[in-house]
Amino acid sequence: MISWAPTSSAAIDQGSQDAWIRSEADAVRAFGAPLFIRWFGEMEAPGNSPNAGTPAQFVAAWQRIYSIFQQEHATNAMWVWCPDASAFASGVAQSFYPGDAYVDWLCADAYNWFVCPNFNNPWTPLSTILSGQRTFALSHPNEEVWVPEFGSVTDPNDPTRRAQWMADAQALFKSPGWERYAGVLYFDINGTCQTKIDGDAQAVTAFAAMGADPYYAG
Repeated sequence: MISWAPTSSAAIDQGSQDAWIRSEADAVRAFGAPLFIRWFGEMEAPGNSPNAGTPAQFVAAWQRIYSIFQQEHATNAMWVWCPDASAFASGVAQSFYPGDAYVDWLCADAYNWFVCPNFNNPWTPLSTILSGQRTFALSHPNEEVWVPEFGSVTDPNDPTRRAQWMADAQALFKSPGWERYAGVLYFDINGTCQTKIDGDAQAVTAFAAMGADPYYAG
C-alpha cells in the first residue's frame, strides 16, 4: 500500500498536476502487480483543509487522478479511500466520498487516543471507534473494508489496559458482522500521542498473538 501524500485539490482540478499523475500511473502499470493506493488519507482533518479544499474539490481531484490512471491502463492500482474513523459520526467523512465507481476499498484510521494532548477522550474500544465506518460500509456492500492504521496509547494508570485493548481487537474482526474487514495494520509510531508498543511487553505479546492467529495469516 502506498500512502500518497497530497497536494492541492484545486491544483489537481485545474490540470496542473496531470503530467506528474500520468507518470505515476505509468510507473504503477509497469510494476505489473496489484498496488493499493491511499491518496490523501484523513482528508477531512482540519489541518488538511488547505490542501483538501471543499468536499467537491476533493472529490473532483480524486476522480481526475483515477481517470488518468484508467487512461494509462494502470488498472493494477486499487484505490483506498481513508478518512479518520472519528469523522463518520458527524457525516463529514461521507461528504468527501468520491463514489463507488472510483473506490475499491473503504478504510478508516482508528485510534484510541485516550488522554493525549488535544484529545482527552474516554478509553474507547476499537469496535466503538469503527462503528461509523462500519455503518457506512453496510450501505456500500460491494466495497472491500480495511483499517490501514489502528492503534492505542497506553493508560498510565493501568499498564495492562492496552494489551487487553489489542486482544479485544483480535477478537473483534473474527466476530459476526465484521467479516468484511479484509486487512488491518497497526500504526507503530513515536509521537506526541505514542502508539508504539516497544517497551510494553504485554502489548507486544498481544500483538504477536494477533499476528500468529491463523485468521489473520489467511
